[in-house]
Amino acid sequence: MKYTILIIGLLMANIGNAEIKLGWESKGQKTNEWTRVTVESVNRHFQKLNVAEDTELFCPEYTFLPDETKKHFWAEFVSSMAFYESGWNPMSQLTEISLGTDSVTGRVVTSEGLLQLSYGDIKWATWCHFDWESDNKNNPVVTTILDPKNNLECGIGILANQIRKHHRIVLEKRAYWSILKVKHRFERIDPMRKMITSRMSQCSKQK
Repeated sequence: MKYTILIIGLLMANIGNAEIKLGWESKGQKTNEWTRVTVESVNRHFQKLNVAEDTELFCPEYTFLPDETKKHFWAEFVSSMAFYESGWNPMSQLTEISLGTDSVTGRVVTSEGLLQLSYGDIKWATWCHFDWESDNKNNPVVTTILDPKNNLECGIGILANQIRKHHRIVLEKRAYWSILKVKHRFERIDPMRKMITSRMSQCSKQK
């Protein structure tokens, strides 16, 4: 009997993953592939993400959710981050003069792609698959940093390790993304919460 229950549970989890459609899929343009990459990365980093102690800022009912629904939350969280970082535009690029020179490119730091990352990240985020030498030499339309798969896998890894270190999503200092910095002019905590809860009724407190 217990094995039957286990098998049913696993089948339901797989069905749940298959049905996940994130906000960016409204754009079309093969965004279902972004969802696949995001779900796989969230599964891989879930133990790190799950130590966050301030998830109620984005999903008030997070503590009471089963793990599969928590993973769905994190996938929606990444999608909402990408919306406020790049407008879900995988080709987005922003020159960050205030951040100085990129240690890899030797040029002014540029934030790029869905999660607005930079080539210099590979110096410490060793799982990121950005190849400046190849991109600079071949000048492809979609560089290794703009590639959605590379960008999402790198960014989710950065987010997971930041949370593992601080046990919080939102920080006053040392947050990689300004949208997650307390009282920063680009902070987007409330809009992200509204976006996530509008798509996940499980996150909203039941009246």
